[in-house]
Amino acid sequence: MTPFKLDSERGCVTGVQFQKTSSGSNAAPISLAATLVFRSIGYRTVPIDDVPFNPAQGVISNQAGLVSPPDANQSLGALYVVGWAKRGPNGIIGHTLMDAEETVRTIETGTSGPSMLSPTRSDETLDSLLKSRDVRPVTWDDWERIDKKERNLGSPRLKLATVGEMLAVA
Repeated sequence: MTPFKLDSERGCVTGVQFQKTSSGSNAAPISLAATLVFRSIGYRTVPIDDVPFNPAQGVISNQAGLVSPPDANQSLGALYVVGWAKRGPNGIIGHTLMDAEETVRTIETGTSGPSMLSPTRSDETLDSLLKSRDVRPVTWDDWERIDKKERNLGSPRLKLATVGEMLAVA
């Protein structure tokens, strides 16, 4: 089944029309009521130079998110993968979220050596780097001001569209 048309009334989605996609099918379209539609574009991951890749599954070779070298005696260090590059182009948002959580647990345990959560640089080093590049970080308080402004822009919620607009509010 392939969606081919969204039904709407007064600017709101009311349904989705699907067409059978099997070869030789002349079946009438099927219409399902819907008030919310998510668009997801499946893709097949492409290989990245020097990163182990499983072409049959279209995924980066990994164990619980840690990229797996083809030779067990080889180390790739702290190289991780998430999303469809990890699991393949299938599943729903919840599946990908669970996979991401698995990768985060792998990072937290530091199974590839030193944990990614034990930084070798301090916050001061990051602050200096950002300042040297003229990058203004957005704090939690800044984000809360942006969030409040967007909520006050109207219903449905309107988003501030540029970094400049957001920083002006932050």
